Amino acid sequence: MPSLIRSIWLSANHYQIYPRPDLPGSDAFLWLLVWIKWLEIAHYNRELDPNDCVFPAMGANGVVQPCEQLSHDIVQKWISKAMKGAGIQGSFSTHCFQRSRAQYWFMFTPVGQ
Repeated sequence: MPSLIRSIWLSANHYQIYPRPDLPGSDAFLWLLVWIKWLEIAHYNRELDPNDCVFPAMGANGVVQPCEQLSHDIVQKWISKAMKGAGIQGSFSTHCFQRSRAQYWFMFTPVGQ
């Protein structure tokens, strides 16, 4: 567990994300730790280095590019493809996902929660 927590603080950006065991679906702390461990085991076969991105880009062949960050354009492309595949009409952007829980927790949650 300490190596997982250490991995969150690798870059210059520091965030205080607290566990929310009462809301497992919204527990960003838990899911970020799971994501980091999955990257380390399934893709890197090692612990994250300081230059590795927590959300790395993927090559055309599906191989993770550790030092290259995931771009906004790629995420937008994934959102558009998912909406089309689900048969949902309209245009959605990454901004649509800032509403609701994620934005609430970063803006209004009391310190320590």
